[in-house]
Amino acid sequence: MIVKTLILLLVGYRINAQNLELPVGTDYTSIQIRATHHDIKFQESAMSKIVIVGVKDKALWNFRREDGGVMVMEERNYEEKIFSNISEGGKEKIVIRVPSIPLQVMGTGLDLSFESLKNSVKVIVFKGSVKGFKTQGEMRIFLNVGEVSFDAHMAPLFLNGSQVKLAVKNSNSDLKSTVYSGSINLEKSAGHESIFSYQGNVTLNQITGSSQIELSKGVLSIVQSQGRHDIVTDDVGVDLKATKDSDFNVKMKNGKLSYASSGVGGIWLNLNSKEADIYLPAPLRPVKVKSEIFYKGRTSGEKSSSRLEVKSVNAPIIVR
Repeated sequence: MIVKTLILLLVGYRINAQNLELPVGTDYTSIQIRATHHDIKFQESAMSKIVIVGVKDKALWNFRREDGGVMVMEERNYEEKIFSNISEGGKEKIVIRVPSIPLQVMGTGLDLSFESLKNSVKVIVFKGSVKGFKTQGEMRIFLNVGEVSFDAHMAPLFLNGSQVKLAVKNSNSDLKSTVYSGSINLEKSAGHESIFSYQGNVTLNQITGSSQIELSKGVLSIVQSQGRHDIVTDDVGVDLKATKDSDFNVKMKNGKLSYASSGVGGIWLNLNSKEADIYLPAPLRPVKVKSEIFYKGRTSGEKSSSRLEVKSVNAPIIVR
């Protein structure tokens, strides 16, 4: 009892029936949250304190100083629970209000949402989901299995994972995503997109900027998008639609590439296939030399800045 009283005095927090409050002041350089099996919404606080709203069992939460920051840990046996199987029943919902300093969240079985946060955030979660709305700080997410979605994000976003669904829209940020499998959907966003995946479906819709995409198996679709897109695939169905400012550079082994001019004329084509056919709209015709088929020239119509360059091993190239 004496030890517990001393700990409470040292961290200086106040407990009431539903909330936990921890003054932070200017003494701390970062905040670390560790929890399991929770639904947590993060909001920015104008005060220099951490406020946890909606706690059912306040006795399970501990606070301590670590490496210049403050650690907030849910569960006294957190280290054991992080590696155990957790039921997928109802998760305790809480709100955590934090001052604008770097934030790290760790755990498993977590559904996290960040709303209008200026903090830089690092998430390390084994299984769960991460959502952001109008976030302004850099986000680094390490998620083994789950879903990630951001709307109106305005800072660099990094994602590493195994089986992950990613959706980003209305954002002005650079993205780097490295996942083993899953789906990636980017819509109405600007910035540079770096996407590396072994297997999955990748869709870019109304993207302004540039992209670098490496996909081994699956489906790739880029429509109504501008800028330079460098694509490398192994066995992928690639569906591209031209705009007046689209520039596609594709290297592929197997699969199929379908390119729609979408009413854009004067597109520069530089196509080469070793073992598969090239299909072009009349009156264009590919040329066959020895074992390779190629075509270099423009489509009919007024000259535009659109380009399509493809090097294929055994993937048919279809231009419509």
